[in-house]
Amino acid sequence: MARSGSQKVLFVLSIINIVIAVLGILAAYLTITRGAMLSGVDLGDATAPLKNLGINQGEGGAFVSIMGIVILLASVLELVTGVLGIRAANDSQKIMPVWVLAIIGIIISFIGVIIVAVSGELANNTSLIASLIMGALMLWIANNIKAQASK
Repeated sequence: MARSGSQKVLFVLSIINIVIAVLGILAAYLTITRGAMLSGVDLGDATAPLKNLGINQGEGGAFVSIMGIVILLASVLELVTGVLGIRAANDSQKIMPVWVLAIIGIIISFIGVIIVAVSGELANNTSLIASLIMGALMLWIANNIKAQASK
């Protein structure tokens, strides 16, 4: 069976999603490691901005590690969505898991963007913004395929 235009777009988006997810998992690892380092190693004057905010070094490290865990969750979900998207690009009847995971991914990515924006690290964590955009695109294409499949 030939793929529709939406299924072709879904296939390409799914491949891009997988690549972004792998990069996001790497970013999560680096963020969690940075948080652990911040918690465990005395960085002296480097933590002065934290002290000015009334946050001790351990609390700051825990917050950075939590940001990394949110990035990791969003990236793993994005990876699964990409793999299921490839499957749905071949068979439009299998689009519902992609649709549901895209919604969940948008919610997790949005929460992550808010957490990272509050911390002032948004410029360093563009993977969450990419996840949010990819989730929205995946949801839009999944809606198109779902509408075509119901006809």
